[in-house]
Parts: sequence; C-alpha cells; structure tokens
Amino acid sequence: MNRTQKDLFKHITGKKMRTDTTRLLSVHYFKSQSTHEHEANLRIEAMDELIVMLGGVYRAWQSEADAMAPVEARAGDVVYWPKGAVRVEESEPRDPMRCIAIYFVWDPSPIRQFPLPVRVRDQDGVIRILANRLLNLRSLPLAIPAIVPHQLAAAITAELLYLLSSRIDTLVGRVAQYVECHMSIPFTLTDLANEVGLQRHHFGRRFKVLTGISPMDYVRRRKADHALNSFLADPHHTPGEIADAVGVKDTDQLRRLLKQNYGLTVRDITRQNPDRATRKIYSANAMAAYPWMSPITASLFASAKKHRPERKRNRS
Repeated sequence: MNRTQKDLFKHITGKKMRTDTTRLLSVHYFKSQSTHEHEANLRIEAMDELIVMLGGVYRAWQSEADAMAPVEARAGDVVYWPKGAVRVEESEPRDPMRCIAIYFVWDPSPIRQFPLPVRVRDQDGVIRILANRLLNLRSLPLAIPAIVPHQLAAAITAELLYLLSSRIDTLVGRVAQYVECHMSIPFTLTDLANEVGLQRHHFGRRFKVLTGISPMDYVRRRKADHALNSFLADPHHTPGEIADAVGVKDTDQLRRLLKQNYGLTVRDITRQNPDRATRKIYSANAMAAYPWMSPITASLFASAKKHRPERKRNRS
C-alpha cells in the first residue's frame, strides 16, 4: 500500500490505515430474474458487500429509514453495504440488474461514517476491471497464490476510498462530484461557479491555483477519459452513443476531444489498432498530462509500462 493511499485514508477517516483489514470471502456474478411485477426483499448480511453494477437497475433503501428515498444504481455505479446493514432491495422488471457481488471482511470498516448506502461512480472503470479479474480467478486452470484474491479485494477497497474522497467538502471535490453527476449534460463555467458559490472569474483563478489547470480543461479531460474508458469497455459503442454519454454536441467534437487529450482517433481505439490506445494510457506522458488519475490506476499503469517487454524489430 503506497503512502498516497495511506494519507488519503487518514484524511477521510482521521485514522491510520491498517494494511491487513480486507479479507475476501466470496465473489459472484448475479442477474435478477425478469418478472412482470416489482419484487422487494429484506436483506441483512453478516459481511461487507460491494455491488459492482454491470447493467440494469438496482434500488435499495434502509429499512430503519422509511422516509429515505431509495438509492438507484446503474451500470458504472458501485454500492457498498457494511455488515449488519438492514435494507430492502427492489427489482426492476423491465430492466433486470446485472452485477458482480463481492463479499469480504473490512474490519474495522473505514467508511461507516458516510450515510448509507454508499454509492459512488466508478469513474475510470478500475473497480469493474478488478472485480472482473477477481471473478475470473475461479475459472483459471492455474495455481494462483492464496494472497492474490485478498490483494485484489484490498485494491478494490482502496479505489473505493479514493472515489469517496470527492465527497469531502472542498472546492475541488465539489467540482469533481458535479462533473461526474452531470457528465451527459452540457454546462458552463458559470454553472460550476454557482455550484461552489463563487463569482465566475474568482472561481476560475482559485481552481487553477489549487490544481494547475482551468476548470473547463478539467471538464474536457474528464469527458475524454470517460469516453475512452467507454470505448475500451465495449468497442461496439458507436461514437454517437459516447458523444451523448459525455455531453458533447456531435461526433466531430468527440473526435477532437480524444485527439487533443490522448492523441487518438476513434479508429485507433476500436478498429485499426486497439492496442495503441492501451499503450497511450500506459505511457508516462499521458499520466503526467493527467493529474486526476487515481493512485490505484496510476500504480497499475506504471507497473504495466515498467514490465512491458520491448518489441524486437525484424531485420530484413
């Protein structure tokens, strides 16, 4: 566990981080049944549960808080329930949920102070990638060291803590949360300034002092990152679908966004040479130009770049 993650843990919880607090119990793929009526179930688990949404709709609320509006999660969302949390879960007959459910012991749970249920947006798809790897370990015909599943679970919980950092009531955190919640809706610098309660020009100067980039540069980078991850997760997405998802007006603007931030075209990502997109993400230059990459993502990318074998050129 690196120093950045430990410092972030202490900043959120006020406690020192123990590196042996996450122990994986089981991981399952789950798909709710298609029915003609809504079904609700009362659940309580004796372990921590992380729901990594792959598709469909998930709704739940605490049974002790009847007046509380239910949480609704869709593909790209992650929902965390600590052990002992009593909740009611409801199925959506028209759009059955698909998810990876991870059960583990996180003792003591460092995020019990957050209102339940804890729902975050998996901004870079890191949790989904790690959850898929965790799920696929069961079918590998290899002798995997016993520590590997627990370390993957620890990486998932570390990324969850990182994503929760955007909930800290700071100017940058509030902007980051607003951008993620309004990714598909066009908005302006004035909208961001109003969100944090500052005048437009004062907000722009203050944000740049804190981050080194302008607010709208940050927005464009997040949109480009979201678009790239969407293409890599499912190459069958059309440019028009991705443009709508990231809130740009047309596919030409989407292409410019990817070219300016990653030096990539849609063809590079989906058709002609998809490996080139991966190499671009792994490159140190892309990481240096992208200060908002999470610590887990950055460490994985740096490791991949360091250990990637060099290609041998064929001599004619």
